[in-house]
Order: sequence, then C-alpha cells, then structure tokens
Amino acid sequence: LTREVLNDLVDHYAMRRKASTVNRVFNTLRSILNKANKELGWLTAPPYIKKLKEEEYFAKVLTREEEERLLHYLPDYIKTIVDFSLLTGLRIGTVTNLTWDMLDYAKRRINIPVNIVKNKKPRSIPIQEQAWDIILRQEPKGIYPHIFKYKGKPVKNANKTAWKTALKKAGIKGFRFHDLRHTWTTRMLENGVSIDT
Repeated sequence: LTREVLNDLVDHYAMRRKASTVNRVFNTLRSILNKANKELGWLTAPPYIKKLKEEEYFAKVLTREEEERLLHYLPDYIKTIVDFSLLTGLRIGTVTNLTWDMLDYAKRRINIPVNIVKNKKPRSIPIQEQAWDIILRQEPKGIYPHIFKYKGKPVKNANKTAWKTALKKAGIKGFRFHDLRHTWTTRMLENGVSIDT
C-alpha cells in the first residue's frame, strides 16, 4: 500500500460518494495503518492518505408550517416515522431498527442495544406520551419484530423517493432526514430543556 495507490483509491471512491463519506471510510484505514506503525511496529511510517475538502453544512430546522406541509405529502408509513423522529430525536437508522423487545412498558422507555446506535453505547431513553402512542398504534404481528413496517416488512429507508417527492411538493429545499434530529434538539432547547439533558 503506497501513497499513490491509496490516493488513487480515494479519487476512485470520490467519483460516487460525498467527500465526508470518503473521509470517514479512509479514517478507518488511517487508524489501522497508524496502529500498525505506532503500536505493532509493523511499519516504519504509515503511507499518507489525502483528505478531501468537505462542504460545510448548516443544519436546517423545520418550522411548524414546513412540518405540516411535509407531513401532508408523505405516505402514512413514512409520516409515522417522521412524527416519531420529531418527538424523540432518534437517528433514522435507530428508528427503523427498533423492535418490540426493546420496549419497557412499565417504565415507558426504549432500551436501545449497541448494534443500532451510532456511538456503540447502549441507551435507555424515556418516551413521551405522544411518541409512545405512535408505537402502540403500530402492528406488532407478523414475522418481523420491527416496530415500523410497511406491508408487513421493516422499513429499510424512510428517506428515499417518497421522502424526496414530499420535500419537493412541500417546497422545502436543502433539508435532510437527519435534520429532523436538529429540529428536535432546537425545539427541546426552546422549551427550556438544558443542553446537558
């Protein structure tokens, strides 16, 4: 693995992916090569891997009016996920991978295991009444244990065609599904919830 080979790989990968994604992937390789150099002594020096310049992104926060318009154009199964995300602040990958066995009915909490959390730390979060009601309206039957399903199957991606179409019809530009999380955070702060909480 030489500098030339690795940087050609970066360029090849960048033809199909955003700079931030490419940098994230190659950060893993950088870590491995640094470990091989510093801890294991397998390399005298790790080869240099260039980092691509990332565009700075400013998160958009939905207004209540935009939220209403967006929800109007979404199909019901995605609207439910969006509503739940706006009430909990959970990432899309966490929401779509929630299963019934994660629910603590007595304490009204969701116990989220490490395999569906980005930072790989298990979490137990309290769920407010509106979000809990959304969960209880879902169909628990079927062969899949997932809470959010469409036609009996787990929803894998809630931010594909229907999501993009709804954004376009609602006249909302530059908004990503992850911005629902920023919207939730902003609303919590506006309601007086401390930043630490």
